[in-house]
Amino acid sequence: MSRVHLHHWDAVELFCYLVATYERLDIGIFKDNEVLVDFVGKYSTDPHVYELTEAIFGKKQIIAPKAEIDEKGKVKKANEIKSISARRKTVYELTKMIRFEEPVVLPEKTFKNYLDFINKEREEKINIHKTSLKRWEPSKKMRAFENTQWALYYYDEESDKSDGPDIEMIGGVTRALLRLKPFGKAEIRGYRTTKKDSEIYNGYYSMYGEKYMLLEMKLGEYREKDLHILFYIGTGSLTLAIGQFHNVGASIYSGTVILEKFTSKSVPAYEDADAGTFFPSDHIDLPKHISEFFRDKRRNILRVPSNITSISDFWLWHTKKNASKGK
Repeated sequence: MSRVHLHHWDAVELFCYLVATYERLDIGIFKDNEVLVDFVGKYSTDPHVYELTEAIFGKKQIIAPKAEIDEKGKVKKANEIKSISARRKTVYELTKMIRFEEPVVLPEKTFKNYLDFINKEREEKINIHKTSLKRWEPSKKMRAFENTQWALYYYDEESDKSDGPDIEMIGGVTRALLRLKPFGKAEIRGYRTTKKDSEIYNGYYSMYGEKYMLLEMKLGEYREKDLHILFYIGTGSLTLAIGQFHNVGASIYSGTVILEKFTSKSVPAYEDADAGTFFPSDHIDLPKHISEFFRDKRRNILRVPSNITSISDFWLWHTKKNASKGK
C-alpha cells in the first residue's frame, strides 16, 4: 500500500479544509487558536468522527458472511457501523496525530479521498503538499562511517588574556572531536559556543542525497542549542571534508568547518586529543592546510546580531558598532 507523509502544518491545513467543507464554514475561522483546538477535539470523538467519515467516503457496505439483513434487504445498522470502522479510524488517526504532533502518515488512497471531498464543489482547487514514502533501505555509504573518529576544525577567537584595559582577540582555529557511532548516532566533544567552556553535543548523522552528510546535534542533557553541519563527502573514499554549520549561542552564527579523519600523526587519537583545543592561526601544531583555509575570518564565520526586532533597534546596534570601530 502506497503511503504519504505530511508536514504537521500541512496535516492541520488538510483537517481544517475537511471540516470547513463538511460544516460549510469559512476557512478563516481557524485563524483563532481556540477554535482550531476545539474542532480538533470535537472530531476526535464520535458521533462527529463517524459522521465526517460517512460524508467523505459515503455509505458503502462490506457485508460479512454472517451479516444480518433486514426485511428490506438492507444491512442492519450494527453491521453498517462495523463496515466503515477502518475508514473511521483514518479520520480519528488524523486528529490524533495532530493533537500529539506525531508524524502524519496516511494511505495515499485515503489522502486522495480527502482532497476529492474538499475540492468537489470548489472552483479553485486546494492542493496539500505531501511526500510519497518509499520502502526504506539502509544507506551502505552512511553505515560505512560507523565507529569512525574525526577532528572537526572551525574558525574561532580567544582573548590575549592580558591584564590591560584593552583586550585584543586572537584569531585561530578550534579543534573539536567527532565520533560517528552505530545506528546513526553522533557525538561531538569540545564544540565551543562561548569563549569559555567546551561542550558536548549528541545527535544523529544521515545522508543528504548521495554526496552530502548532515549532522543534527543538540547540546547536553537539556538539548537547548541546535547545531547543524552539512558536509560534502563525494562518492569515493574520504579523509577530509569541507562543510558549513549553523548554531545558536548568545546569537545565531554560522561558518565553515573542516572534517579530517584520524589517520595521520598530525591528528592525535580521539581518546588522547584535548577536546575544544584552540590554536592561534600559525601554531606549530596546527596542520598547514587547516591554518591556510581558516586564515580569512570574513570567509569563515558569520554572526547575526541578537535582540534586533525593529528598525530603531537596528540603528542603535549600527551606531554602537561603528563607535567601537573608531576606538
